Amino acid sequence: MIKEYIRKVFPVILEFSVSLDKTASILDKPWVSVGTEHEREKYIFKKNHELIISREGRVEIGSWEYLEEAQSFLIRRESGKFLYNQGFLDKAVMILKVDGKEQEFLTLANQNVLPDLDVQVYLDKLRYRKHNILKIE
Repeated sequence: MIKEYIRKVFPVILEFSVSLDKTASILDKPWVSVGTEHEREKYIFKKNHELIISREGRVEIGSWEYLEEAQSFLIRRESGKFLYNQGFLDKAVMILKVDGKEQEFLTLANQNVLPDLDVQVYLDKLRYRKHNILKIE
């Protein structure tokens, strides 16, 4: 299950992350949540801090803000306000830690870069490449 995998690999992949204060790297891209198959949502972070959230074609408009001093994202949506702390970010994957919950994450895949949304395979390949590990099958 992806949630268990993320909990296990999260400390190891942090060294490959770019800083979340580079918010331009997340703008106008289709970030899809990959926590569970049935709860996939697409997040589009707009430059004007509008957040478009689509779930099975149904759209919700919210907002987002990067809080530099806390290295956190504040996300406002119909169901409430949520604070996510800096986690992992690269061109294909964004992992945010739920504030106050050390082992709970919001895992998003950039659908343009990772069309199959297979975060586990992508992160394994990233770790192997960065550590010069060859996987023999």
